[in-house]
Amino acid sequence: MLTADRLLEDLPGVAEDLRRVLALFSSLGYAEILPELTRAPDAQQVRAGLEDWLKADERNKEDVLVVYYAGHGLRDDRYHRPTCCNSRRNRVSTTLASRELADLRADAQVGHVLLLLDTCYAELGAAEIANVTGQLVDYRPPGAAARGR
Repeated sequence: MLTADRLLEDLPGVAEDLRRVLALFSSLGYAEILPELTRAPDAQQVRAGLEDWLKADERNKEDVLVVYYAGHGLRDDRYHRPTCCNSRRNRVSTTLASRELADLRADAQVGHVLLLLDTCYAELGAAEIANVTGQLVDYRPPGAAARGR
């Protein structure tokens, strides 16, 4: 197994930031759905957890997903990459590409998704997510109901 990159030091404020965001959204009526992802998951756990939830048969257009991702963010020649517990700068499979978070939404039946990136280079990640989201809207099959408001 790969060990974490020593250049990606611990960020002690992340746990408190997560607690605050959870408290805020809980006060607005949201429920935490994937608590296992709050305990320093690796990239594959994040991908699989989100995909499993989004693709579950019980999902519908009334569902709303909020993803708050706090931690290190890397930028390479192509993508913004939020890091995970075992991430290494030179191993893209140990990180996520921000665009993946939007790609996961492609075939899901949820009505709305809010992605909050609290990382270095988050503006690059936001631009990638906006680009993917625009492509999803552009390539919606004819006759598909518009989801945007």
